[in-house]
Amino acid sequence: GGEGEKERTAVIYIHGGGMSRFSCTYENYATFGRMVAHHNTVVILPDFRNSHIPARPGLATGLFPAGLQDVVAVIEWVHQNRAPLGVCRLVVSGESGGGNLAISSTLHLHRQPGQGIVDALFVLCPEVSGIYPNPLYPSTLENNGILLDYPDDVPAVRIEKYGHRLHDTKNAEAWPEYATPADLRLLPPTTVVANEFDPFRDENIAFYRRLMTANPAVKHNCITLHGTVHGIGSGYLPNLCPEITQRVAAHIASS
Repeated sequence: GGEGEKERTAVIYIHGGGMSRFSCTYENYATFGRMVAHHNTVVILPDFRNSHIPARPGLATGLFPAGLQDVVAVIEWVHQNRAPLGVCRLVVSGESGGGNLAISSTLHLHRQPGQGIVDALFVLCPEVSGIYPNPLYPSTLENNGILLDYPDDVPAVRIEKYGHRLHDTKNAEAWPEYATPADLRLLPPTTVVANEFDPFRDENIAFYRRLMTANPAVKHNCITLHGTVHGIGSGYLPNLCPEITQRVAAHIASS
């Protein structure tokens, strides 16, 4: 760039799909990546080992922690290449299952001495608890069947297809619901975006409140997109309510 050109932010955006399916090569994610890049950012859209359906034909799948390890490797690579990429900040973002991976990969890194390398988190409708419906969070019942559908006539279902016994061991790097206050204090400034008519709404807001309680000195933020369903404003459904998506893209770039 030219002399005195402002260094840019790198945004790693992790696609959703419950950590089990979808690919960054889908046009909806490419579109959203371009919307964020429009704000003078370097955008990285990684694929990773989905737990169930390969991201693309011929790619491997893997149960936890395979996908987590792949995302951690991407974050480390971008950090190590800040200078050649011309970036001064590193933001990790993602929606739904990608929001889960954004939180958990950052936690994994920041638990290691000298690895506090993520400057900000920006997660949209993240899948935090992995238990649906969840009696702790009324929205998992109130909004069940609005885009996302979980059985509500049986006891709460613990998602196990991501990996074995992750709830039994309360593994916070699989399900951020289990993060302790000490874990939460390791996370950088975090923006949580909740959709009003999303089953995940209440667990998203609760996660933000736990962040604030654990470390009120850090500037965390919570945005509720009123009148929206799961994924509005993110790479999952960028063409629905495009004015919201444009505002969110600008917000991610300025994190």
